[in-house]
Amino acid sequence: TSFGKEFSGATSILNNSLLNYNFKAEFSFERNFAVKHHVSAALVYDLNGYTNRTNSMCGTNFDLPYLRGKGLSSSGSLHVIRKLANAYNQMGAYVRAGYDFDGWAGINGAVRYDYTMRFDSEPMLLPSGEAFVDFKKIFLPKSTVLSALKVTGGYGVAGREIMAPYEYMDVYASNIPALEKGTEPYYDALNRLVSNEWNVGLNVGFLGDRINLAAKYYDKNTEDSFRIYNFGKILANMWVESKTPQIHDQRTSTIRNNGFELDADFRIIQTKNITWAARINASYNINSVISLDEADLSTSKTNFIQKGTYFSSYEEGKSIGQVLGYELDEEGNRNTVPAILGSTLPKYFGGFGTTLSLYGFTLDASFSGVGGFNIINANSIAQDKRDYITDKDIERGDYLRLDNLTLSYDIPVKVRWIKDLKVNVSGHNLFTLTDYSGWNPDVNCFGVNTRSYGVDYGSYPIRRQVVLGLSVRF
Repeated sequence: TSFGKEFSGATSILNNSLLNYNFKAEFSFERNFAVKHHVSAALVYDLNGYTNRTNSMCGTNFDLPYLRGKGLSSSGSLHVIRKLANAYNQMGAYVRAGYDFDGWAGINGAVRYDYTMRFDSEPMLLPSGEAFVDFKKIFLPKSTVLSALKVTGGYGVAGREIMAPYEYMDVYASNIPALEKGTEPYYDALNRLVSNEWNVGLNVGFLGDRINLAAKYYDKNTEDSFRIYNFGKILANMWVESKTPQIHDQRTSTIRNNGFELDADFRIIQTKNITWAARINASYNINSVISLDEADLSTSKTNFIQKGTYFSSYEEGKSIGQVLGYELDEEGNRNTVPAILGSTLPKYFGGFGTTLSLYGFTLDASFSGVGGFNIINANSIAQDKRDYITDKDIERGDYLRLDNLTLSYDIPVKVRWIKDLKVNVSGHNLFTLTDYSGWNPDVNCFGVNTRSYGVDYGSYPIRRQVVLGLSVRF
């Protein structure tokens, strides 16, 4: 390689030891009494652990005739690139109880307790509850037109904790404070996400469930708390590990998601030789940033592609995934002050599918669509060697795609040892309707980074596939 040629040969070695374990114990109870009453309860405890030890080294300046024979030990210079050792443990317990009255109405409640060892952090207490009332069974039990009419509702608090050593902190937060070189192994981050959500739903069925409709409204607030802990201290002018951590940096932000979800299923035709069904799903989501820590606010230095990396901008009152860049005038000159140019977070999601079976033939099709968002087409930015974004780089990303189209045929056979014989042809990603000029509007080149959204930066197109298949069951 060019690196090896520059340093008279180079080789490296990586030692990595991973250990994951989990333990779960559960006690559950269920009982029916007085014919129509049903109660259930459970008590659960779980323990999870994760250990990661990594040591990677690189050697250079070899006496080339001995490079292959002696390997890393024969290098003239030995460099330790990374030495990492992390161990995390989490424990939790929850209690759940529920009551149901003959399927007419019911209620369930639970409380979960979570605690992450190693960090000097308070535990999470997560309550939740849900209830339903079946009005069909109560008021219209004999109706042949109305087959279901159920109202549901719930409230719950859910939480998740992510532990990360210093090397991986910038994936979860911006403006990570710099550390003294060599002290990184003594710093760990705890990213805690706690969400409060309430929802109400309606399920309606008609004509023996040949038509089913389900709608739900939800409102969810998520608090994102990020803390950096210092597990080291100086003794005799040397850094050593300390069992009692100190909070080195902390910040908290809150976002809100609220919207509607709709699902519909239709059995249009159902006879012995002909069946036709259709399904529709749609959702609309409004995302907004409620509060931001100063360290996460957008600045003129963020949101640009620098050394191949892009970060979204955030601003209170707007959705996440904001695009910060420069507007151009008619002559192509950019403004001196950057502005918000759009959002890469979609607002609308939906899909449609249908299945038609006719005398052994089956046709199945499924479509998906997304709308209300922008794409940063960064390919021109790379070609121009720019480190900033303009409104000319922002494109509408709405699309409708035929995800799958399959035609199959069940071949009637009269051979005793063959129970089923089927042939099919399938097409995947056959076409996409969109105004986006790039290969694929469903793109997110920095998907591994939770702070980067909706960038097309040297991406590959999605494959269009046609597959022939034969299935034989004996």
